[in-house]
Amino acid sequence: DKNVPNRKRVVISRFEIASEINSNVTTIHRPSPESPQIKESNSIAEYMYNDDETQRVGEHILFIYFDLQPSSNRDFVGPLRAINEYVQIYTDSATCLDFLNSSNEKIFFISSSGDKQFIKEVHDCRAVEAVFILDSNIKIDKNRFPKLFGVYVHPEQLLAALRNAYEWFEQTQMNFFSFEHEKIFVWSQLWKEAFINSSDSCASSDKQKLVDVAERYYRGNKKILDAVDNFDCDYDRNDALKWCFSAPFPSRFLSHALSTRNPRFIDLCRFLIVDVSYALKESTDCKSNYQIFKGIKMTAELFEKLVNHIGKLICPKGFFTCTTSRIAALELARAPDYRPDLKPVIFKLNYDSSVPMGQLLMKDTSTLVVFDVYTAFRVTWITRGPVSIIDLEAADKDGRNMALDYKARYKSANVQALLSQLLVFPKPPPRLPPIKRSQSTSVKRRPRITIKKVSQPVLTQQEIDAQRMVKRGEVDQAITLYRTSKNNPPRALNDLATLYAEKKGNYYMAKKIHLQALKVQEQKGEDPTETLVKLGVVHYNRYDYNQALEYHSRALKLQHDNQEADKVLMADNLIGMANAHWGKDNLPDALKHAEEALKINESPEYRNDLNLAVNLTILANIHHKGGNDARAFKFVQRAMAILQRSRSPDSLTLASILNNLGAIQVALALYFDAHTSLNRALKICKKILPEGNPKRVVIETNIKRTKEIIKQIEAIENKKRKKHK
Repeated sequence: DKNVPNRKRVVISRFEIASEINSNVTTIHRPSPESPQIKESNSIAEYMYNDDETQRVGEHILFIYFDLQPSSNRDFVGPLRAINEYVQIYTDSATCLDFLNSSNEKIFFISSSGDKQFIKEVHDCRAVEAVFILDSNIKIDKNRFPKLFGVYVHPEQLLAALRNAYEWFEQTQMNFFSFEHEKIFVWSQLWKEAFINSSDSCASSDKQKLVDVAERYYRGNKKILDAVDNFDCDYDRNDALKWCFSAPFPSRFLSHALSTRNPRFIDLCRFLIVDVSYALKESTDCKSNYQIFKGIKMTAELFEKLVNHIGKLICPKGFFTCTTSRIAALELARAPDYRPDLKPVIFKLNYDSSVPMGQLLMKDTSTLVVFDVYTAFRVTWITRGPVSIIDLEAADKDGRNMALDYKARYKSANVQALLSQLLVFPKPPPRLPPIKRSQSTSVKRRPRITIKKVSQPVLTQQEIDAQRMVKRGEVDQAITLYRTSKNNPPRALNDLATLYAEKKGNYYMAKKIHLQALKVQEQKGEDPTETLVKLGVVHYNRYDYNQALEYHSRALKLQHDNQEADKVLMADNLIGMANAHWGKDNLPDALKHAEEALKINESPEYRNDLNLAVNLTILANIHHKGGNDARAFKFVQRAMAILQRSRSPDSLTLASILNNLGAIQVALALYFDAHTSLNRALKICKKILPEGNPKRVVIETNIKRTKEIIKQIEAIENKKRKKHK
C-alpha cells in the first residue's frame, strides 16, 4: 500500500510540551557544513547516543596553560603536572581556541594573559570547567564570569586554588551518568553481565602488566611513579577498596578506564575490579536502616535531564561512591567557591541489603560507601530547592534484565562483538541527522473523559479540595492530600497517578498507583477500561512499548465487548496504540490505529476540534517518521487550521503543532518557513511559560538550530557566488 509509510528508524527522546495534547515534540539537529540538504536516514540501532557520546570519547581532566611568553614561566609547568599529569601548553590564541571548541575533555584553563576578549571566548567554551588567571594588571568582574576562580598575582596562590578546585572536582563531579536509552548504558550493563560470568583473573601476572603500562603511561611524573612503585610492592587484594578509592594509583587510572570504556585499560584493571567486587560482596559492615548521600554540583541542563528521567534507570560511569554523612554531602554541594552558576544537588539512597556495597574509612575520618561497578539506579523522585534532592534506589536487576534482553535480540553474535558494536560512535554525517523526537507525556490531552456508568459516585470532600488545589497550582499540596486520605476510590487513585505523571513526570509512581486502582476495580467487578488506558500511557512514557500495547489491547477488547462503550474513550485508546506502535517503529500498525481513531473523531456525533487536531498531528508524525514529509505536511496544516479556528491563539496545543510543523518544514528544506513557524510557537510559549521552562527551551533550541542551518546555507551560496565572479 503506497499510503503506508516506509519504515525509517529515527533517534527519539521524550519531552512534554503541553499537558493537553498528544502530538510529538520534535527537536532539530544541525547538518554538517558540507550539505544542508535533507536526505533519508540510514537504519540505526534502537538505543540512542547522547550529544556528548557522538564526539570523541575522552574524559580526562585536562590542564591547558596559555602563555604568550613560555620561556618566562618554564618553571611553572612542573608544579602544574604535580597536580595533574595531563597538561598542554599553548602560545597562540587562535590555535588554543580551536582546540577548546573541539575538545571533549573537562578543561581547567590557566592563562598568563589578561586579554579580556580572549578570556570571554575561553569562558564561553563548553569544555572549559574552570579558569585561573596569573596576571597582576587585570581586574575582572567574577559575577560576569562564573567559571573564573580568580586572578592571582603570585603563582603559589594560583596553584593552591587550582589544587583545591581539582580535588573538589575529582571528588564530586567524575561520577557522570549514562541514561536508560543510551547505548553506553546498555554497554555498561552488558559488560557487567559478561564480567560476572567470566572467570577470575590471575592477580599476580595481571598486576605486573598494569605496572608495566603505568610506568610508561606516567613517564616523567615522579609523584605518580612513586605511587606505582608502592602499589607494585604492597598491593593486597584484602585492601582493594583502600587502593582503588584512596591511593593516587591505581584509583585515577581505574576511574579513567571505566569512565571512558577503554577496553584495553579495563582489561588491565580486571583483577582490580574482581578484587573490589569480592570485597563488596564480603562486606558485612553496613547497617540495615540508614541513608547514604552524595553531594555534587551540576549544570541546569543535566538536572533537567534527570528530572525528565524520573522512574527510569541511570548508571554511573564506573563505581558509584557516597558518604554516610549528610552534612559532608551538603558541604560539597554548597561549596561556595566552586562555580556559583552550577546547581547544588544531593543524591539520597536508602541502604538495600541485596545490593553489594562496602565502606572505607578515609583519612579525614569520613566514611566512603562504594557500590559495585556499573550499578544501575532508578531515579524515584526529585525535590527542587536551594539544594535539590534526587532520590535513587538501586535497580541492578532491572539493568541486568535490559542487558539480557539486548543479548537475546542478537543470539548469533557473541558478547564481545556486541560490546564492540555498542562502542562504535557514529561519525557526523554529511547531512541533517535523523530528527530527535520528544514525546508528550500522555495520550489524554483534553478534559478528563470517564466511562459511562449507571450511577456516578459523588466526589469526596478530599477530592474536591484536591482539585481546587490543582487549579490554583498547588500540586504538591494536592498530592499530599490524596496520599493522606484513607480508602481512596479508584477514581481518586487515578487522579493522583495522573498528577504524578502529568505534573511531576514521575511515571514510576503513576504506574504503581494506577495498578492499585486496577486491583480495586477488579476486586469489585467495576469496569477498568479507563485505568487500563492510563496504564498504557504510563508504560509508553516509560519506553515500555510492549506493556503499553498489552494494556491498550485489554482496554480495546473490553470496549469492543461493550455495546455502550464510550466511543471517544475508544478513540483515545486507539491513539495510545498508535503511539506505542510508533515507538516500536511498527508504522503500518501505528497508521491503522490512528486512522481508526480518525473515523471516530471526524464523525459528526463524536467530533471534538481538540481531539481531531491531536489525531491529525499524530498522523503527521507517523508519516514524517516514515519519510513521507509531503503527506505529513498536509496533516499538520489541517490540525493547525482547526486549532486556529476554534481555540485561543495562546494555546500550548497550537504551539506544539507549530513546533512540529517547523520540524517537517526543515525536512522539506523549507528553512525560512520553519523559522517563521518556530518563532510563532515561541511567541505563544513566552506568554504562558516562564523563561527556562523545559517546554519552552525545546522550541528555543529548535530556533537556534534552524538559524544555524540558514546561516550555513547562506555561507554556501556566498561561496558559490564568489566562485562565479
